[in-house]
Parts: sequence; C-alpha cells; structure tokens
Amino acid sequence: FLKKSKMVKVLCVLTSHEKGFYLPEIAHPFFRFKKAGFEIKLCSINGGNPTVTPASIDLSDEENKEFFETPAIKSLTENTLPLSSFNTSDFDLVFFVGGYGTMWDFPDSPDVIRITEEMYAKGGAIAAVCHGPIAFSHCKGPDGEYLIKGKNIAGFSTAEENVLGALDSLPDCRGLGKSCEEVFVARGAKYSCAPPWQSHVQVDGTLFTGQNPASAATLGDELVKYFATK
Repeated sequence: FLKKSKMVKVLCVLTSHEKGFYLPEIAHPFFRFKKAGFEIKLCSINGGNPTVTPASIDLSDEENKEFFETPAIKSLTENTLPLSSFNTSDFDLVFFVGGYGTMWDFPDSPDVIRITEEMYAKGGAIAAVCHGPIAFSHCKGPDGEYLIKGKNIAGFSTAEENVLGALDSLPDCRGLGKSCEEVFVARGAKYSCAPPWQSHVQVDGTLFTGQNPASAATLGDELVKYFATK
C-alpha cells in the first residue's frame, strides 16, 4: 500500500496568538492521519499551551469530543515546542491548522516561511485549512517567485468573513488585503471558493488547501490519498 519503507511524518502547526486555533481543524485531520499510520507531531509558533478558540469547542462533533476529552491527545496541544525547534528534513508534510490567530502570527513568522519554503523545495507536501493558508502569503518558491502565484488555492473567503462581520477586525497583510481571499488574489494565486460553510479543497502539485472548518476532514482525506500513492 505505502511504497515508502518509512512512515509519513507530519508536523502540525498551531497559532500562538490569543485569538486561537480552531479545534475541528486539528481534530478532523488528526484522526485521518492517525488512522493512516502517520507519525504526528504538534507544535506552535511560540511553544507552550496555545489557545483553542472557545467557539470552536463543539463537543457534539465526535472527533472534536475525542480529541478534546482524551488527555493523551489533548496534551499534545498543551505542551508544544516552538516551530523554530523543528527541521524540515525530519518531515514529509507540514500542516498549518487554522483559526483566527493565524492571521496575526503566521504570515510574517520567519519559521513559517523557512519551513514552508524548504518543504516545498524538497518536494514535500505543504497543507493548510481555513485561515491557515495565510501562512503561504509571503513564501517564495525555488524560482524566486511567490510560491502561491499562479497556483490553485483555497482559504477562508471574504464572503465568510462578512457573514461573521470579522473583516474589519483583521490585520492588514503587508498592504495586500485583510482576508485570505484578498491576499491570495493580490499575490496572483488562482483563488476559488464554495458558498460559505461548504467544503472546498484545492490541490496543486504538493500544495493542499481547504476553505473552512467543513473542509478539514476532506483535506485530511486528500493528504492520506496522496501519500498512499508515494
């Protein structure tokens, strides 16, 4: 099944900003990675115990509940090492978990840029869901162009931000815009989205992105499927 003799190793990155990460955007992919036999490491931008967005703790969702109420799993998010302590060479996939906090601390993090650029350059997979793809805003490919330029990409839409009334409260991203959609379009990416809250995933080579919380499970499935063919 897996042609590789070695296990697929994934590094999941959480925001350290107080606005937090979104529970289903780690829980749903986590269980798909686990079932597929991936070796999973969690980290955060600054290390420590990052905030989980209270509004995302929906325990009527079975996977959220299992993740949040299983101490051995939940503790993975509570004692994180900083992203700076990890080397790209140890992983096959880096997965950026969403949540509003990412809009503040992902785009300009030197470690986010380092690990994304290195992973992409070595042919590894880079993935992100919801607000997580904002991580790729300022990353460059081996050709010196912005990595997402001309690439099919998904991420939380301007329409979704407007439904929540959140657009104005977002930080400006180097003058490119505020929402993921605005920033990606400004960077020359081929952005696409589904209507608000519908699952939508884009795959472009080794770049995997999902639009919103509803896309997290689908994105996990796509990544498992991709590595099954490697």
